Amino acid sequence: MRHGGAHGGGRDGETSGRWVTVGRPGRLGRRRDELFARWTQEYGPGNWRLAWRTGPVCHGLHGALALYEDAYFTALSQNRKLLDTLVGCARDVYDEAEQDTASGLDYAVQSSPATHLQDIAVRRVLVRLGRWFEGDALLRVRAPGEGEMDAPHGRARAALDSGRLPFHRPDLIVRPLLTGWWQPLSVECFYQSNKLLQRQAAPKTSCSPSARPDGTDSVTYDRSVTYDRTERGTEGHDPVGDPYDRRP
Repeated sequence: MRHGGAHGGGRDGETSGRWVTVGRPGRLGRRRDELFARWTQEYGPGNWRLAWRTGPVCHGLHGALALYEDAYFTALSQNRKLLDTLVGCARDVYDEAEQDTASGLDYAVQSSPATHLQDIAVRRVLVRLGRWFEGDALLRVRAPGEGEMDAPHGRARAALDSGRLPFHRPDLIVRPLLTGWWQPLSVECFYQSNKLLQRQAAPKTSCSPSARPDGTDSVTYDRSVTYDRTERGTEGHDPVGDPYDRRP
């Protein structure tokens, strides 16, 4: 989650229905629980949420994951060599830990200490393309370390890393771009840059389904926001992290 009102392109006091944007938290990492507790104390239970912005729409995690996955679909459907390499060499993929394979096609199944998304996106895209794994390797879809790029499957691993894979709609990434371990205009750049911390405009005394922290049950239309449509903007600093992040 983001510290309210700090670091980035969101404007303090932006409103979207009954939700007010406090700031752009960026990557939460291992500070997730600490930040959740802080925001609950500051705003009250059920009175804050994470949302993602796509154009004039503020939505929850499900909408963000649809776009996240579509970036992988675009990459693999347009790069037959990468698709054939992945299918031919891998028996499955993972991100944080080998147990990630238990998630299958379900983003909600998270058994690792850190949330993982890109391995699930890859599996779901293979289903959409009518393909499946035919190889023997359990492939980690994360760029290998320095000097390991030429190791077996190193380049395929790097190409499928969310911090390197280009986002297919760079025009939708909120400016200024937030910075971190990811490359500008990548899938991860979209996921972090478009994330908002919002509070209730009129605080509630109890949590309702539409006030869930991940924002999955509510979509709002914000007519008051203007957007920078240029391909690149001044990059913002990303000091914290995101509850759905896989990395510290």
